[in-house]
Amino acid sequence: MVKICLFIVALFFIINISDFSASLSNNQFFNTKVENNWPMFCHDAHHTSRSEYEISSNVTLKWSFPTSMMGCYGSTAIDSNGTLYLNAGDLFAITSKGNLKWIYSINGYGETTPVISHDGTIYFSSTSGGDPSHFCAVNPDGTTKWTYLLWGGYGRSSPAIGSDETIYFGFENRLIALNPNGTLQWSYPTTKTIYSAPAIADDGTIYFGCWDTYFYALYPNGTLRWQFKTDCGIGVSPCIGDDGIVYFVSTDEYLYALYPNNGTMKWKTNVYAGTSPTIGSDGTIYAGWDKLHAIDSRDGSIKWEFTPGGYIEGGTPCTSKDGTIFFGTTSGDFIAVNPDGTEKWRIKIGVCESAPAIGSDGTIYVGSMDEDGFGYLNAIGPGEPKKIEIINPLQGRISLFGFDLCHSPMNKTIIIGRTKVKVKVYQENELQKLVFKINGKTYCTLIKQPYEWTMNERFSDKANEKLSLTVIAYYNGNYSYSVTLPINFIHVLRTDFINSD
Repeated sequence: MVKICLFIVALFFIINISDFSASLSNNQFFNTKVENNWPMFCHDAHHTSRSEYEISSNVTLKWSFPTSMMGCYGSTAIDSNGTLYLNAGDLFAITSKGNLKWIYSINGYGETTPVISHDGTIYFSSTSGGDPSHFCAVNPDGTTKWTYLLWGGYGRSSPAIGSDETIYFGFENRLIALNPNGTLQWSYPTTKTIYSAPAIADDGTIYFGCWDTYFYALYPNGTLRWQFKTDCGIGVSPCIGDDGIVYFVSTDEYLYALYPNNGTMKWKTNVYAGTSPTIGSDGTIYAGWDKLHAIDSRDGSIKWEFTPGGYIEGGTPCTSKDGTIFFGTTSGDFIAVNPDGTEKWRIKIGVCESAPAIGSDGTIYVGSMDEDGFGYLNAIGPGEPKKIEIINPLQGRISLFGFDLCHSPMNKTIIIGRTKVKVKVYQENELQKLVFKINGKTYCTLIKQPYEWTMNERFSDKANEKLSLTVIAYYNGNYSYSVTLPINFIHVLRTDFINSD
């Protein structure tokens, strides 16, 4: 049976290889410099997490895109066209409407934030599992531009790009600088692991913290400018103020402010460790753990504290044009706080250990996990919310007799044999019925949970069928909402049709 299935998969690839080749020939690359919406971790090389766009007060959970069975910890990078790039197990390219564009499979498991260059190239590394590991450069169409061979170990540092297009990132106990063509420029050794994403000053100085308790400032040529010692390891990223002052948090629970010229301390304030600090347009520093602290950058005094009802663990805050602060918590809430420290709104999305990013249309993108540890990328903002979504089969993956196998090299949804179509329903109390259709023909109607339908028949005489799977939800008030998923269905064994009505 296994040999038969492998033969069918191989046959499918042969049948569709012409489609794949044609799609490659039609791809266009970005050959001119572009301005990306949110190109890297915490928005920019200073890691301010500051957006120039407004966020509506009337927001909703627009959609949730399923990503990985191993959570969703990384943050999203957004290019000039609004395409979202998320490193969650593999690298996902997702449209602003929550549809999959492509998936780039990596050697290992990724959770660091990608970075987008001016020409549209996406850079990222795997977090673990690589022997050997690689740092990857991917074209905007999902094809490989180049890969840089690392070594066995863990890449936990998100990359950043300097004004000269040099890419900086930490891997194990080295900070690495790569040229845009993938060759090594230099590497700087430390005695312990680098977890933080480097921040880059306007003069090219590279700042980063390390688990060896030191905070480092390097010249652009990779030599040490100065270092500052704390009492504990540093695991989160720094940010740089408009006046050049550098801010970072150590696990000794202090937020430090250092002068950039010589690394001497301006002040320090106890914030109980936690997230990477970010900086608002008025210079206020935001950091926290069990509380969100707003700190005056002039003297380190606490302006106000906000208690969210959960830990801010990895959910590094970001700010919109009007100064509103956004962040997620381990309690499952995504929260907006006014500049005066009062709550604006909150939305339940699941456990959030991901830093949010803001698109040019005012939509916030942030990762979360459900109670089973499955990851999602969530879109929060103005507009019509997604009423339903197909959660099985997963877009761009191969399913064999209901078991999820792997990503499809062509990013098509391939189903081999009997499988259950599972649907997640929002606003369930208003639902009247759920209808499943193949190529426009109704095959199943459900009025209650579980919202599942088993596909187990041939819909034509072809063994390999290109089908359109549509699910329509009918709601009170004569309202309907539908989602459609193109699939390739290979029915290996002909058995009776099973309807879950």
